[in-house]
Amino acid sequence: MQWRLLLWASDLIFVAAVVIVISFRNKSRARELEGGQIEFTPARIAISSWLIVLAGIAFIGSRLMLRAGGHPLPFASGLLFCAGVMYFLTLGLPGRIVTDSKHVSQTFWLGASKTSILWDEVEEVHEQRHTISIVAPGNRTIVHWGILPDRPRLLQEIELHRGGIS
Repeated sequence: MQWRLLLWASDLIFVAAVVIVISFRNKSRARELEGGQIEFTPARIAISSWLIVLAGIAFIGSRLMLRAGGHPLPFASGLLFCAGVMYFLTLGLPGRIVTDSKHVSQTFWLGASKTSILWDEVEEVHEQRHTISIVAPGNRTIVHWGILPDRPRLLQEIELHRGGIS
């Protein structure tokens, strides 16, 4: 009985975290750093919710592996499901964006990759409902997602340094 209650509570927390990740729009302001840099970093509630979603996916994958009953194929499918989904969710979490007078850069989680674009190199800026995409030659793209703060400030920075949005 207690385990069923614990499983039910964990499922409820998982669903709530998924709802927060999907519907969250960060209304906080960007931080101004030393040297005139402006930082756009995801809110803590969005990061926490994303981590709960990752933990929930790991829990689902572990359930699949435990139900395998010693058979290698179901065990392997549970392991691959868990690892694959967690890998893609980790890559999907928007990173930190920093702007200054010369460039805009985005660093992804765990320092896996960094994209940096000089303001002079910006070819296009696409403003959509929940995202702003800054595109440069070579398909280098920086994307401002809804969980990052201060969308109007980024648009203002683009206007200031680039001279408009196309």
